[in-house]
Amino acid sequence: MRHASLAASTLLALATAGSARDVIPGPFHGNWRMAAADDRGDHGLMAITIHLSRHERRGSGDYAMHQPMCSFLDGGLIRGDGDCELTGGRFIEVRREGRRLVLILAPTADGTPHRMTLGRRGESLVGTYRAGGFLREVILEPAP
Repeated sequence: MRHASLAASTLLALATAGSARDVIPGPFHGNWRMAAADDRGDHGLMAITIHLSRHERRGSGDYAMHQPMCSFLDGGLIRGDGDCELTGGRFIEVRREGRRLVLILAPTADGTPHRMTLGRRGESLVGTYRAGGFLREVILEPAP
């Protein structure tokens, strides 16, 4: 009986070790604050959460848009006084492509897909935000 108990605990330890490997946070996992790379005022545009382990190619996440996102999407100077109805939601797709992270969302009423393609630069994520013909560089910093 003692050997059966030892064998069962060994199997449990091995199963736990195998599943723990799958949940090691990857380089994109975490909470992020997005700003436009060209914004001297460093207005926070979005709060982003990404769930993507080191061994996954696909993950999940959500986002909350802040008021300056309205002027960001207009393509001009970023201000916090725009009047639009952007809120937030879940990403349609979160996937790793090699060393890049691709995020797809549809935050506007017309359902147009918006796409971010990001790569690591030190502790930050840098890349582009695309929506239709719109293209702007962004930077994501770890959220405080």
